Amino acid sequence: TAAVRWQKATVLGQATLTVVILSTAALVGMSMRNLASVPDGFAPGERVVARVQLNGPAYGTQAQRAAFATRLTEALDRAPELASWGFTSTLPVGDVPWGGRFLAELPDGSMAPEPMLFHFRRVSPGYLGAMGIPLLRGRGIEDHDDASQPPVAVVSRAVADRLWPGEDPIGKALYRVAGDVRQRLEIVGIAGNVMDGGYAAPPGQAVYVPWAQVS
Repeated sequence: TAAVRWQKATVLGQATLTVVILSTAALVGMSMRNLASVPDGFAPGERVVARVQLNGPAYGTQAQRAAFATRLTEALDRAPELASWGFTSTLPVGDVPWGGRFLAELPDGSMAPEPMLFHFRRVSPGYLGAMGIPLLRGRGIEDHDDASQPPVAVVSRAVADRLWPGEDPIGKALYRVAGDVRQRLEIVGIAGNVMDGGYAAPPGQAVYVPWAQVS
């Protein structure tokens, strides 16, 4: 009957839809399995991310932004339910390919003639630990790295391998290019590589600087 034919057509349609869904699920599962085999470089689980916008004239200067970071730090330190925390100007994985221009310091103390483009992260002292990014050598960003101290940076293993292959990068320097300004950053630590630009890109060549020095 017409009803039986409609039911058969409906069942066929449902069966076909199910195959599509299962096939899609299988492809998604394979993609997720392949992505899972790519090391993130950080620990994504059990983290919560909140975005804070510093708008208006109240945060127009470095000193004002640093003062906000101090208040934020004090408030988060008083939260006993937080195992660890940190903040950054840019999160990994979804970052644009390049974030800052840098000049390497040559052995004679001069600057390289051509700038290089690296991911640029302004971070708090606790950021690397909160994200589970390993510190491979040297030290991380610390509380005393503020505007009164010489500018410092932690670089990813990929930056160290590119600029100083087979050498110890600790104590060497990069110059951050900001307009006509060349700011010297002493390398104090080497961090593990992170998939900054997504899983289709190579591990990120990243430079981490103290928020208290460059906000």
